Amino acid sequence: MEHYLLITSDTDEEIEGRLKAAKWPVYDRTPNAGKINEGDKFVVYRGGRNGHKFVATAAAAGPAKDGNIPLTDAGMLEEHIQIGTLLTALSFIKNPWNYGVYLVGGIKRIPRADFDLITGSRAQSGT
Repeated sequence: MEHYLLITSDTDEEIEGRLKAAKWPVYDRTPNAGKINEGDKFVVYRGGRNGHKFVATAAAAGPAKDGNIPLTDAGMLEEHIQIGTLLTALSFIKNPWNYGVYLVGGIKRIPRADFDLITGSRAQSGT
């Protein structure tokens, strides 16, 4: 099982819609899309204006197919987590002053320790 960030600049409403539909869109050149397997875990990171937050979690119900990753166990976090509160603790971010370069590409593989740090004791709300 691997751990990934699903990176987007979409609104909470758009993200919730994807989670409720139980599918996350991927494109021909989305990095790591072809590496997703059933059981892989995701944290959704929302960048852009009013973003820079971890906002949801999900798991892959299978590999990407027909331009989507099928999702299971998907839900918005009860409390969004500002990335700034974790910048110096996340191992995949080597330079916290320029953290945005580590959050490009749509899907980013992260170490389990970082996934656990992000999700921590945060409870999920059902969607």
